[in-house]
Amino acid sequence: MPSHTPLRRNVEGCDWEATNCQFVLWDDGHIPVHVRRHEDFQPTLLVRDPTYHQQHQSEVYTIDDSVHESLVDAIYEYTVQQSTPWGAYVRIHQIQEEWNRHGVSYALPASSSVLNSKERPLKEEDIVVKVAAAYFHRVLQVFQDEKDHSASNVMKDAHGIAIWGLAAKEGSQVTYHLDYAEQLRYQFNVIVPPIYAGTLQCSKMANMVGGCYCVHTAGLQHYEKYGFKGKKCGNGNVTEMLKDEYSEGRWLTIPYRYNRMIVQRGHLPHLSTPIESLPLGQQRVIVGFNVFRHDVGPFVERAPEHSSAFRRRIALQGILERNIAGQALSLDSVRSNPALAKLLVQAKRLKIKNELLLQQKILDERVDFILKKESPQCVGDLIKGLARQDGEWPNADDVHVHIHRRCKEGRWMSILQSENEPMQQKLMTTMAWISLSEPNNESL
Repeated sequence: MPSHTPLRRNVEGCDWEATNCQFVLWDDGHIPVHVRRHEDFQPTLLVRDPTYHQQHQSEVYTIDDSVHESLVDAIYEYTVQQSTPWGAYVRIHQIQEEWNRHGVSYALPASSSVLNSKERPLKEEDIVVKVAAAYFHRVLQVFQDEKDHSASNVMKDAHGIAIWGLAAKEGSQVTYHLDYAEQLRYQFNVIVPPIYAGTLQCSKMANMVGGCYCVHTAGLQHYEKYGFKGKKCGNGNVTEMLKDEYSEGRWLTIPYRYNRMIVQRGHLPHLSTPIESLPLGQQRVIVGFNVFRHDVGPFVERAPEHSSAFRRRIALQGILERNIAGQALSLDSVRSNPALAKLLVQAKRLKIKNELLLQQKILDERVDFILKKESPQCVGDLIKGLARQDGEWPNADDVHVHIHRRCKEGRWMSILQSENEPMQQKLMTTMAWISLSEPNNESL
């Protein structure tokens, strides 16, 4: 295992101070094309979490009949209808809201209604949040006996869950790999594995041949040996890899089964064997989960793997590399390439959106700080103290609307000047007072 180094690579959107992570030099035999094209490119770094990425932490759990079949079937139908894989990101507070809707807490047993609800979600967001809530509930249950990973600690440590859905046909396989924040690796050559990972198997079939899930319990030690897609040991042939190491007993092979959920540590490399045959007209659908902490969660959230935002970023970078070839981007080159022009517009919009989200987060933290020092506070006084006068966000109206919206969401509590002025119906008055909500107060 590479020794610890004080290296650190600053990345906008990544808060390395949020965790006690360790940066180590890491050679997995792969340098992303975007990084490699620069003569002075930096070596690969791996960010190892000393709390969740220990060598002895190798647990893998298999849970059958894991959620209500109506949800599994909805995921299957949604996934096979897509022309490409889909991806999303669910924050922990969204999961908490889903649990609250069902009267569930992380302390309740697996029979809780969040896992067995008969609701059939119709929208993608409903499906994603429900299955993420069910998965995270299982994570907290199976790891509840870990003395350093109590449910309350994990709830605080986790920022959100990257989730994706894949439909596969005969001949498909998933080669040996380690889960990590893909966009971060692609852009900056930094590997950050999730703290927990897992899958949900969604195809209702009994006679598929192949397509088994295989995970190696030696974790990063094994990945160091084999590298990116097995590059460090020949061609990385799945069959040969399994055959050579089967006798060691560190490979766990889990056959595919409808409504089977796998919950594991996030730093365990894994693969899926080739699908030799499928029932006529069916596809093998799996949903994947990666739980990220507050250091990289916000970065992953911007463009979760397999999402449209992720594909746009990869496509934009590819076009730039193919067409610009290291030269400055000119107006003529954009005009002559409609696809490039479209992607640049999309990238600009995404940049503006991300900048606004960052400014909103900063405003949240400033209001929290003020309310923590002295609460309640008059909305008018907050507006006067926080609004910018230079034309940048937030101006006075921005602060006013932002406070109103956050109070509706429950981040802060509103103390209205008059009960005849319900906040739900119109913008709260500047004479109203607000304070920290109880959950937010506890977190501070």
